[in-house]
Amino acid sequence: NERRLSGSNNQSQVMEAIEDADGDDESLTETRESQREKELSLFWQYIDNMLTNLGPQPIERIHQRLKIFAMQGIECDINELRQFLDKKVRQQILTFAGGQYKLPK
Repeated sequence: NERRLSGSNNQSQVMEAIEDADGDDESLTETRESQREKELSLFWQYIDNMLTNLGPQPIERIHQRLKIFAMQGIECDINELRQFLDKKVRQQILTFAGGQYKLPK
């Protein structure tokens, strides 16, 4: 009986360690997401200027110009860019019509 209690105690310690590790993964994921948001905010400055100077643009053109910009080390695939721009649309920072993103008037 003592062994079972001891084994049960060890099992609960293992479960607690796993739960703690999961918490670490979550905070690591949050840290990565926070870092990525900061990186994408650099893109936002560029996108904002691009749309201000060139007018409405389709995502492919925005992505193409960002790839040139990204030679400085930060990359963004077109799906991630779409999610980012769609978030800006939901925040009413951008509008999307006719397949093009533009700044609201």
